[in-house]
Amino acid sequence: MPDPIGTFTSASASKPLLEEAGFEVLSADGEPWMQDSMNPLEIEEETVQTIIDFVPTVAKDEADTIFLPGTAWRGLDAVEPLEQKLRKTVISVNQATIWLALRRIGWTEPIQGFGSLLRNFG
Repeated sequence: MPDPIGTFTSASASKPLLEEAGFEVLSADGEPWMQDSMNPLEIEEETVQTIIDFVPTVAKDEADTIFLPGTAWRGLDAVEPLEQKLRKTVISVNQATIWLALRRIGWTEPIQGFGSLLRNFG
């Protein structure tokens, strides 16, 4: 799982939780520049294009899904382009939160532009 802010953050915290839930986590890699700066507040300033460029460098070929943790990371806007580029399901934490909230209120309409999770809603 690509991680926006390095080893001390969301990926390292998410990995054991995902594994406990039955997911096989092939990797949990952070962006090198963020590991060097160690300033998580900078993550909000990162461009979507930077995410789109970074994720394929750490995505494993054998993975069927890529999870983008971190609510401040602009992963939601990167989901659709990453799915097209990687030809894999990409799920951001914000996208999953939206999906769950909409399911709970009975939403069944597809939502375009934010990846297969929301596009294949109904």
